[in-house]
Amino acid sequence: MRRPSGAAAVASEVGTAALEGSLRPASPVEPPDLPDCPAVKPARRLLPAVAFALLAAACATGERPTLVPGSTLPDGDAAPVVEVEAEATEATTTTTVPDSLPVTDEGFPDVPTEGRVRGLITPTGVVVEVLEDLGDRYEVRTPCGETALLRWGTPLYGAHVMIDPGHGGDIETGAVGDAGTVEAELNLEVALSIAAEMRSRGLVVVLSRHGDYRVPIVSRAQLADALDVDAVISLHHNAPNPGPSDEPGTEIYVQDGRAQARRLGGLIYREVTNTLARADVSWVGAGDAGVLSVVNSEGEDAYGIVRRPAALSVIIEFGYLSNPSEEELFNSETYADDMGTAVADAVERWFLTDDGGTGFVDVPRVFNPGGTGGLNGCVDPPLERIGDEPDTDG
Repeated sequence: MRRPSGAAAVASEVGTAALEGSLRPASPVEPPDLPDCPAVKPARRLLPAVAFALLAAACATGERPTLVPGSTLPDGDAAPVVEVEAEATEATTTTTVPDSLPVTDEGFPDVPTEGRVRGLITPTGVVVEVLEDLGDRYEVRTPCGETALLRWGTPLYGAHVMIDPGHGGDIETGAVGDAGTVEAELNLEVALSIAAEMRSRGLVVVLSRHGDYRVPIVSRAQLADALDVDAVISLHHNAPNPGPSDEPGTEIYVQDGRAQARRLGGLIYREVTNTLARADVSWVGAGDAGVLSVVNSEGEDAYGIVRRPAALSVIIEFGYLSNPSEEELFNSETYADDMGTAVADAVERWFLTDDGGTGFVDVPRVFNPGGTGGLNGCVDPPLERIGDEPDTDG
């Protein structure tokens, strides 16, 4: 069973930067000394140095944020006016992207490294949209659509790609395999590998979540657009089983009518299926598996993470967690790293070449999904730690 703890896996964003002091307050002061803290269980593949950064971020302290009155949620309702009670606890765990991107020999498009702070990685590893930099603190939108004040964190100025590990939290577990593998946890492990591989090639990458907590679809889309990403890639593992197949039943859902989203999907499909096909697995797959649009009865993109972002967006259903043969593969030591390489290869090719990919299905699938992707019942994860104040005396 894979379960990176709720505040863990932040090293995919903070990484060794936390060791270099980039976890900073809104004003130019040093973060507080870290208190003694219980061990934090990181994802099993993290290197020791990265695991230390993970522990440092997870053990950071600070007063819990105060929700700001008078703000509004995405649907126009007023955000609740809540004072978060400070109680001692132990640390636990509209931008439009064009449908054409420049193809150059110089590398990836520039991403700002200073200037306006668009997002923040909180001391607990939660990524939030920054609504305003107030000088001594940030006004942010929480994962549940509320507004909070945070005093310090790791600033984000933009990104090339947002990797979105699908599901998360007690309600949004996703599929569960016969051997007990939880989709939300598997998605996060693969996301960490993809992000690490992409960063090694020079891409700026952000994750929509770093632990096992809920992030509604609307919040994921808002974060992607706030960070002005070129692409959103949402990771999933499918269920229930369709019929048997001679090849991987990978499905890539792309925005209907957006050529660059379709091209990105085709490149991902080629790399992922070529990699999976090397495994000795009894595959299952749908008859129309491939790169396709999924629309609802009104003709709109059916899935919110595809429909809502202004950025190009695709969903990867790598395979079927409900198929015991595939679940065994997904639990292998090399699976997450193999998918990290495959997806990074595809994204690099999308940015730097005019390759078109494979696996295209011309006829959209019609589907009307239900689910719990809205804000109802959403409970925010902790954003700051209770304890020492940052030293503002210099």
